[in-house]
Amino acid sequence: KVVIKPGSAGFENLTDKPDMEGINNSIREAQEAVYAAQEAIGGVQVSVDDFKLYVDGAFSDGIISEAETKSISQYVNIVNNERESADATYNELRVNPYLDGAELVSLDTAKVSLSSSIDSLINAVNKAIADKKATEEEIADVNDKYTAFNTACGDFYSAVEIANKKIQDNLKAYSDN
Repeated sequence: KVVIKPGSAGFENLTDKPDMEGINNSIREAQEAVYAAQEAIGGVQVSVDDFKLYVDGAFSDGIISEAETKSISQYVNIVNNERESADATYNELRVNPYLDGAELVSLDTAKVSLSSSIDSLINAVNKAIADKKATEEEIADVNDKYTAFNTACGDFYSAVEIANKKIQDNLKAYSDN
């Protein structure tokens, strides 16, 4: 039985050997993309948590002052900036040629859900502050949208981890073959 694998003397003599350096670089890039996605998602989560705390305080008396409206608008901008960072990381993962199958579909679905939940939360807050009053129904709607966001964020984080594992598994299978 003869075994020729990366690092062995015979491996270097193969004319059609796999590009192990390229495979290892792809694995490293996939891991870096996942770490960046995790940081971006964490940034979105922190921004939305801060946003929610501020909105809860602003809504507590049912009246939204001009200063509170301006602060809420700044939080909306922060959340949108954080979302753009998460989007960029998603886009990097999404185009990886080693990501396919159900894991790719799950990542896409989770990304759409996360974006939708952020949009819904921001829209609910904007609707609540539009008339400078926050009714109980509007407050309940914002709270529901915040809960939906938390669920979507967790789902997206899981999908990113699963996508990374799929990329690594596909790269390992390629290098094994």
